[in-house]
Amino acid sequence: MRNSILILLSLLLYSSTATAQIAINEVLGDPARDWDGDGAVNARGDEWVEIINLGAVAVDLQDYWLRDDSSYLPDYGLSGLLAAGGVKVVYGSDVTAWQSDRGWLETGFGINNSGGDRIYLMSGPYSEILDYQILEQVWVGDHEAEDDRSSGRDPVTGEWVLFDGLNPYSGSQTPQGNGCAPTPGGSNACEQPVPDQTTSFGAMKATYR
Repeated sequence: MRNSILILLSLLLYSSTATAQIAINEVLGDPARDWDGDGAVNARGDEWVEIINLGAVAVDLQDYWLRDDSSYLPDYGLSGLLAAGGVKVVYGSDVTAWQSDRGWLETGFGINNSGGDRIYLMSGPYSEILDYQILEQVWVGDHEAEDDRSSGRDPVTGEWVLFDGLNPYSGSQTPQGNGCAPTPGGSNACEQPVPDQTTSFGAMKATYR
């Protein structure tokens, strides 16, 4: 009986690990409004990266990390449980606070707004050597990193699209715009109305809490 229980626990643990599908879901690199809701617009603090759990079980985010192209070391260490299908938004202000707690230079994400940048999702125990597994890397192009545009994963096709409802894009580069506002913490299915340009995103969030 004891051996059967141990085998069952091993299978459950394997299943949880095998079905963990943490991925980058949406990125906004050039904020022009108060996305983190702290009452101020800040080019560093209001950047954000959203991750999603595409798997069938909750995932402990310990040992998951985010960084951009400026360093091989993490910019931010994720934490907590992320439910199946759940999303988590990491604002630049979260990143600077995390870096400050460790006595690091407070760079935030520092997503490049001209010429493009990459955001990396990595896993593995913290190390000061290049010991991380890169799970995903997302290129943020120049036309994506313009005022209040985000790019994200279409929940139906899995392809990346440009959320340009606050700053329409008429060019020919991919991803193309879908006319919808960015969706931090919400569905990427383009269901929300475009907020008024004069209303901060923090105020809009407070209204619907």
